[in-house]
Amino acid sequence: MDLNIKLLQLPDGNHLIIITSGLVDTESLGDIICRVVETTQPLLNCKVLIDFEAANLILGASDVSTLVGKFGVDAWPDDIRIALVSSPDSDRSGQLIVLRDSLCNLGLRVALFSNSREAVNWLVHGM
Repeated sequence: MDLNIKLLQLPDGNHLIIITSGLVDTESLGDIICRVVETTQPLLNCKVLIDFEAANLILGASDVSTLVGKFGVDAWPDDIRIALVSSPDSDRSGQLIVLRDSLCNLGLRVALFSNSREAVNWLVHGM
């Protein structure tokens, strides 16, 4: 797995962008979640975009749920928004739906998008 990570601290809030490529299995997903938690924990008003368009996901539904559950509600900042991006025609969407639902079950605001433009619009405008 390869990650490109950029944290932008702007007057209107903090923006964490993660672009993934290569093989993303359960262990790799754990690394991504850990980086998001560690980076966003001390920040206020953080918006996160994780782009999986160039990734090859190999995730089991129960593995994802278990992994997300290990982080718990207290690990996440209160005002975080997370946008997950994947191609609409790929098998990744189903695996990312499980990830989105698991994160939402923790009370986080998470949405899945088929393109980055829609994801950025949702993060910035809440639409």
